[in-house]
Amino acid sequence: MKKIIVLVGLFLLFAVLSGLNDTYIQGRIAENSTGGVKTSENPGLPTYNFQISGDSLFQQINVVQIIGIPEDSAEKIILDWLPAKIFHSAEINEYNKSLSDVFVIDKITSGGFELSYTFSEDSAQIRILPEDIQLNTIQLEYSIFPPTLVSDFGKASGKEFYFFSNWYAKLENVRESIYSATYEIPTRYQLASNLEIIDETKVLLPEQISPAFTWFAGEDMEVLTKSLPCDTCKVKIEVYSQQEKTEYSERIAAALLDGINYLEQNIDDFPYSKLVVIDFPRTFYGEQDYPGVISVKSGFISPRISGVPELEIFEGLSRQYFGFEKFYDLRQNQFVYYSLNDYMSELLYEQSFGIPSNFFSFAEFYPIPGLLFLAYNHIPILYTLGDYELPRGAKHLPYYYRDRLVSKIIDDSGKNNDFTRGMRYKAALSFLTVEKSIGVSKHLEILREVYHSGNDNDFSTSYVEHLKSLPVYGNNLAELFTQSFTYSYKIDYLVQTGDSRYELKITRTGDGIFPIDIKINKEPGSSLLNWDGKERFKIVTFSSEEKVKSVEIDPQRKNMLDVNFTDNSYTLDAGYTGAWSISMRWFFWIQNALMILGSVG
Repeated sequence: MKKIIVLVGLFLLFAVLSGLNDTYIQGRIAENSTGGVKTSENPGLPTYNFQISGDSLFQQINVVQIIGIPEDSAEKIILDWLPAKIFHSAEINEYNKSLSDVFVIDKITSGGFELSYTFSEDSAQIRILPEDIQLNTIQLEYSIFPPTLVSDFGKASGKEFYFFSNWYAKLENVRESIYSATYEIPTRYQLASNLEIIDETKVLLPEQISPAFTWFAGEDMEVLTKSLPCDTCKVKIEVYSQQEKTEYSERIAAALLDGINYLEQNIDDFPYSKLVVIDFPRTFYGEQDYPGVISVKSGFISPRISGVPELEIFEGLSRQYFGFEKFYDLRQNQFVYYSLNDYMSELLYEQSFGIPSNFFSFAEFYPIPGLLFLAYNHIPILYTLGDYELPRGAKHLPYYYRDRLVSKIIDDSGKNNDFTRGMRYKAALSFLTVEKSIGVSKHLEILREVYHSGNDNDFSTSYVEHLKSLPVYGNNLAELFTQSFTYSYKIDYLVQTGDSRYELKITRTGDGIFPIDIKINKEPGSSLLNWDGKERFKIVTFSSEEKVKSVEIDPQRKNMLDVNFTDNSYTLDAGYTGAWSISMRWFFWIQNALMILGSVG
């Protein structure tokens, strides 16, 4: 009798513990998942379940992918075969592998019956007849043979490091979905994902809502985990770094905490509950930023004053807002994905750490025409021995001047296939010009309103409308932004002398228009005038009891799109100070150059 009681007691204890364990697991699912909502509560979302296994050498990865299709799906089932999209548009494929060398589809079934389908490599789409589908599920079985150096996925050259994003079939035109996965891969690899891994022994990713599913596996990786101390949200941060560069992990985590707090105060709550940062091997190609994933390629010597890797981190962080959570259609919004986040990364860095510096630059050139000639970091630089402040926007100017100077950002067809570096940085300078005109806080207010406007696929229209609503120069700024994006206009203003000593001619040589401040420097003091910049030229006539020394237009350098800053001023009282300063700096440059060159060999 006692034995029976003991057995019953053990059974009850086992049941209680099992229930507690189930409660714990479900609690972890709800706590850590992106949204943490079960499938049954979201019947309108597709589901993706993956069973992933790799051989001992990780040269072949076998995948069983089950897609749950919502009941209100379209009349035709189209799967975007994401790997085919990558191979169709990849700029780098070092070993000239074809899609069939990397991905092999074994079969596609539904309810145990094999489906017939058509696949177009050009459109990268798999088409299936809906009437052939049983139980609203499609099962794909395929193998992956990881290539080397292909954008978005593959193996890093010389490293046991594998990265997989955009690697599976996905229902066409679907944003968020519910993901789950189980893994069976060699134990020597560190596994991580933008989705939360709960059970380390089973390597389980429970059902979680996300725009995408990204994962990586690598040897010799260290992980640093942080939680954002925030009242409005909980963001888990995981920083994965190579063992030889773990000293950057704390710096990366600190930058993330600063950046997320700043963006939450000025834009919105961070859109995901987990953020993974991966220190990619430098041999891995591409810009690997994805929903919940930021990549960084820090060097072995990266002082904080150089802005590396912090600027990379801030660009990827901004992209989590403006790139994945909003404005997802990159075909029409490349300038948002790149240019806005270029602008935001420099803003975030300055807010956290001040102005970055050039640190031991070699063979670097800053073209004189568009920069302040009397600053060290704005003369042609062969090298630098020290660190020189690099103000926001300065690194964009060389590309803006050299790469299709007056190119337009959005072409007439709207396809925008030729998004060059010049276009990218021209757009970034446009955002900075608006900020310099209205101030940081007002510009962030506009970006926050655009972010919440709900118009995810047309950023520029919403942004311009908000600019127009500004008092005084709102229409002018909106016109400038529109011109910059849709016309091949050059923007340039210069100062010329007139016949009278205090009569100056301000000329607009380009077609672009920008409201211009005119600063008259006197002895002592100065005065400020303003011109809307619309006419081809403006005659400024004035009288002054004080001696007038010089006149300068756009003294605060608000218009970052001006192609030539050097003709923006005119000195009425010639002196030797400027020439002496330039001469001294030139001799400094030559002296240091001789020191470096003389020491070679």
